[in-house]
Order: sequence, then structure tokens, then C-alpha cells
Amino acid sequence: GNNFDKFKYDGELRDNSKTFTLQGCYSSRLDLKRYNVECSYKLDLASRYVRYSDAENEYYKLLEYAYKMLLRNQAHDSICGCSIDDVHAENITRYKKILQIADGIINELKFKTKFEDKMVINLSNKFYSGIVEFESEKEYKDVEKFAYRKGFEYKLLADTQRIPVTEDYKELYTYLAEVKSIEPDETAFILQEPFTTDLKITETSLKNSKISLKIEDGKILINSIPLSLVDFIDLGDSYNNAPKSDDYGREFNIIRSKVLFKGENRCVLKIDFEGKWDVVTLQVSLDREADYMQFEFNWNNTQKNHLLEVAFEMPEKIYTVYSEDMDTLIKREFDPDYDIRKNLPSEKGQEAKTNTAPMQRGLLIDESQNNIGIITKGLTQYEVFQNKIYIPILRSTGMISNPHNPARTTPAGPPIETPALQMLGKNQAEFYVFFGNETAFDEVLSIFL
Repeated sequence: GNNFDKFKYDGELRDNSKTFTLQGCYSSRLDLKRYNVECSYKLDLASRYVRYSDAENEYYKLLEYAYKMLLRNQAHDSICGCSIDDVHAENITRYKKILQIADGIINELKFKTKFEDKMVINLSNKFYSGIVEFESEKEYKDVEKFAYRKGFEYKLLADTQRIPVTEDYKELYTYLAEVKSIEPDETAFILQEPFTTDLKITETSLKNSKISLKIEDGKILINSIPLSLVDFIDLGDSYNNAPKSDDYGREFNIIRSKVLFKGENRCVLKIDFEGKWDVVTLQVSLDREADYMQFEFNWNNTQKNHLLEVAFEMPEKIYTVYSEDMDTLIKREFDPDYDIRKNLPSEKGQEAKTNTAPMQRGLLIDESQNNIGIITKGLTQYEVFQNKIYIPILRSTGMISNPHNPARTTPAGPPIETPALQMLGKNQAEFYVFFGNETAFDEVLSIFL
């Protein structure tokens, strides 16, 4: 050995017995995390399109400006959501500017290259098959219409020789179509061939040949895995979640469900949950022959100091979770019976141990029969307790560092009030659920890249 052997450490540096790790930052201001993911994906897409179009000289400085702006938003107190409200308001303004720049580059290149409505290009490094969306002011009869909105067509906004006028504000239609085995950097036309759909939807169920969801006895079952929405009291701050010692959560009730869209390529089921104060709307989307489901929550948060989580109930206690960090799946071991409520610190200078952990884009639960996987859009924390895994979709607190935080007996920063940290008003959360192994995780993840 040598003199450095005594300094070696095998494992993650997440032991908080001697120092604070401030795990609550992973679920503070989740809107910032969602924006960060969206901007990262959209800027990468714009960069790939610039490279494909051999337009680096024209767009290099603009992309550099946007990427530097993104990096400014990724400073510790910014991306962690533990600064003052004005700083985070500026973060959101930057994120919106980044999205506008990326969308502007993409639309300009589509206009300059005369990209047609029914064209598709694969800018990834893998073959792609699946359902794609495209938008047009034209009405097509040979492809499935999914939605519409009012707006200006991108071709008009990208054309510097034309001025949008009131008459140009039209209905724009979103269409769904299938593409098969498009090679990397390949451009192809959408040619809808005859097919038989495997989608089935009712007021209380949604399925295809690979995955299913049903509402039964007031519960949502994904295949055989129950999903619920649970609300907890949070006495913490931007740094640490702090549960009340006797609070094990209040489960939302399903009050109604209905078919939102029934198509040959996609079906959408709307489910409304009701809590003590708020109603949360969930839209579950499933594409033809897809092996994953999309879950999108939208609601108006009217309450303060609480933690809203989606719970997945497994058949057995959870001892192992594989979650993505640094672009690889990391195996983490848990004591499923550990209860933070019974282990809140009593002496100064302590931070309660938690059963939470960070994740970059998703996780796998190591179960032999129900290996469920979850890919998220900016949801960067999970918690294990007994046979359930919880994913926070909102954490509402109102102070950078609460001097009376029961989960941390010494302040971690100034007791500055931050009203926007309560996340009042409109909120959104999104994730995708599938069943499979690490290969399936990579395949589902590649769809969004």
C-alpha cells in the first residue's frame, strides 16, 4: 500500500452522519428541473440539425450563446432551487429564451431547406420506428388528426420577407403517423400504409399488446402495479424535506375518468384525482405497439408546505433500485423499513437520514417478475419505503433555510422567505412507464433523444 490507501473510499458520498447533504434540493422548484431537461434536449436537437444542414458557420455563435445561458442556469443554487425568488424568476426567463432560440433555429432550417409537412428526419444515432407528430395548416385525409390550436404557421414566422397579419392566425392541426426503420441522418416521407391497431380504450382502461392500465376498485393498475397519488405535510425548506412525525400521507381519490382521444395510432385517457383541497388531472397516453405509457399531470396548487408524490406499489419490499446518474445506471441498496419520521434528530448539528436518492432521467426497480422502469422529464428524486417507491411531483415550502426544520437541527443558510417556492398556481409533471431490463431502459430513453 501507500500513504493514500487510508483515504480511499468505495461508494457514493451520501453519508450525512457527519455533514449535511441537503437531499431536498432534488425536489425543490421542480419547474426549473423540467425546463432544464426540455432546454437540454431542444438545444441538442437544434445542434444536430445545424450539423446535418452543414450550417455551423451561420449558427455557431447563436448556439454558443444559448448553451452559455443554459450553463448559467445550472449553477448550484439555481438548478437546485435554493436561491431567492428573483434569481429563479430570471432562470425561467433564460429557459424561455433558450427554447425560443432553439425553436427558431429549427424552424429557420426547415424553411430554408423546404422541409415538407410529411417529411421526417432522424437526427439520432440509432434507427427509429414509431409514431411521430407533425403540424400543418393543411387538412390531410390520409393521416390521423390528433389535435389543433390557433397560431401562425412556422413557415410564415421564418420568412423574413413576409409579415404575419390577423388573417394568417389560423387553425393548425397536429397529425399522427407511423414511420419504420429510419436510419440515422435519413430523411423520409410519411407514407401511411394499411395497418391493424392493437389499441383498446374504455372509460376505465387503456391497453395495447404490450402494456395495460385499468382503474379497478378506485385504484390505477399498470399491468399489475398499483399507482396512487399521496400528499404529505412538509415542514422543511429548499434544502430538506421535513415530514411531520405522525404523517403518513393522505391518498387522493379517483373521482372520474373518461376517454379523451380514441385513435388508431394513439389513445388518451383522462383521470381526475381529488385531494382535500385540489383536483389533479392525469392524462395517460399510449401509442400503437408502444411498450411504454406517458403520464402527464396538470393541476392548480392552492396549498402551502406539502409534498405531493406518485407512489408505485411493488409486490415485495424494495431493497434495490437502479437509477441513472452520470449517464449510467447505479445500483443503490435501501433499508425498506427505515422510517425518517421515527428518526428525526434531537441534537444540534444533525440532518436526518433519508431513504431518498437522486436520479438523472429515470430508474429501474430490480424485481424478478415486475421490473418496472420509469423515465422522467425533470423529476430528479425518488424515495423508498417498504414496498413502495415514491416520486415527488411537487414540493411546496416557503423559505431558503427554515431555522425550525425538524429534519435538520442547524440552519443550512439564511432564513429568507421565498413565497414562489410554495409553487402556488399551475404545475405540471411528466414521466413514462415501461416494463423491462436495462436494455429496455436505453431503448425507451433513446426515443426522447
